Amino acid sequence: MTNRSLLIKLITITVLSLLLMIPLSMVSEQINDRRYYHQQAEDRISTSWSGPQVLSGPRLVIPYKVRRTYEQKEDDGSVVKKTSIVKRELIVQPGHLAYETQIDLESLFSGIYELPVYTSNSDVSGYFSLIELETLNQKKNLVSIGKPRVVVHIQDVRGIVEKPVILFEDEQKYSFSAGSGYSYSGNAIHALLEDRSLGLKGNKVNVEEADAQLRFRLNLRVRGSQYLRFLPVAEETKVSLSSNWPHPKFTGRYLPVSRNVSENGFSASWSISAIAIDRRAQRISKKCGSESCQKNTFGVDLIEPVNIYSQSERSTKYAILFIGLMFIAFLLFEVIKKLPVHPIQYSLVGMALVVFYLLLFALSEQFSFFLAYLIAAIASSLLISWYLRYVFFSRKLAAVFFASISTLYALLYGIIQSEDHAMLMGSMLIFLMLALTMISTRNVNWYQLTAVNASPTDNVKTKEGDE
Repeated sequence: MTNRSLLIKLITITVLSLLLMIPLSMVSEQINDRRYYHQQAEDRISTSWSGPQVLSGPRLVIPYKVRRTYEQKEDDGSVVKKTSIVKRELIVQPGHLAYETQIDLESLFSGIYELPVYTSNSDVSGYFSLIELETLNQKKNLVSIGKPRVVVHIQDVRGIVEKPVILFEDEQKYSFSAGSGYSYSGNAIHALLEDRSLGLKGNKVNVEEADAQLRFRLNLRVRGSQYLRFLPVAEETKVSLSSNWPHPKFTGRYLPVSRNVSENGFSASWSISAIAIDRRAQRISKKCGSESCQKNTFGVDLIEPVNIYSQSERSTKYAILFIGLMFIAFLLFEVIKKLPVHPIQYSLVGMALVVFYLLLFALSEQFSFFLAYLIAAIASSLLISWYLRYVFFSRKLAAVFFASISTLYALLYGIIQSEDHAMLMGSMLIFLMLALTMISTRNVNWYQLTAVNASPTDNVKTKEGDE
């Protein structure tokens, strides 16, 4: 092979590699399309089941009315004093709040698409400090005090399994109804309380006639999907979570103080004091929408950390490396062993490598990713090795290529599964392949190799001492 023919071959291989990027991009586009269909299926399941959940409260809300006097300028220039009745609310946050929550997961299907959903069972306990109610006695121009109520905020109220009931120390029970029952416009449920339980008499508050701490208990059974989070509002908030889901992702503003994750599930606990809480986020008003409150929540995401779409997409990123290594191996055999390989044969082997990724993605939607990868890798390795048997006219070389391709596929699988160390393993693989190429060609005299009349015996330098 002359210098010119070697240069032409290198240009041809480079062009073929670039052309193979076209079907690779089509495979990547197909992965993105199927990811979109999967997201639509998740949305359909969430619409029928329930969406992500954020729990907050309970809170004690005391509506009241005050008389406001103001001056208004009339059309004739005179100033007239007027009065109006203004509705306001006193919101009492719990002094202590504890959640004991068990999350049970199951899988729902929409066609071939699967979404893990959960049912949470929360035992909620705590107390309200009724001393704060005495601030109502200090209100000027107080007109009336409305019916007190306990409010629990739930992001998707469709997920409520059973009608909650709140139980106080005096064994009084109050059922919850839909809506917040006050000016807050978010999703919530509320329970109306009796005035005497809070020491309310007309327009006066007498805390001495009631306990200083109003203790409560309630049970919340809520269905949801994707994640479960909590918004801390108490002076001290404690949350204990346990579940049969083995892949939790703890997220939010606060991380758990303790956690235990195993193949059978996880358990975690949080302890948050009022000192660590953003008071502006703690205040509930009409402005506390999903965006402002979400950034102050904490909890757990219950989604598969690495799904088949991210794994398939990650594998395609190494496709050009595989194709390049295979073409380099062909070129070395062609130059050193004098085994001519036609560009069409390069193209067919390259297409076989590309089809591996399409086959992997198609199978992974039907089987586990490991089984899909195993089938696709074996099929691709056997096909390429069988074809090379007739290209090189050697079963031995075909067996060597089969072992080499299988090893590369095994290394690629390790890179895909190692999410945290994928960059390190990929860099080491590239370095290893480059080192092997340099070692195997260290004694090659490329000038003699590309000479017009070079003989096969002149291709390799003789060792020192044999010259």
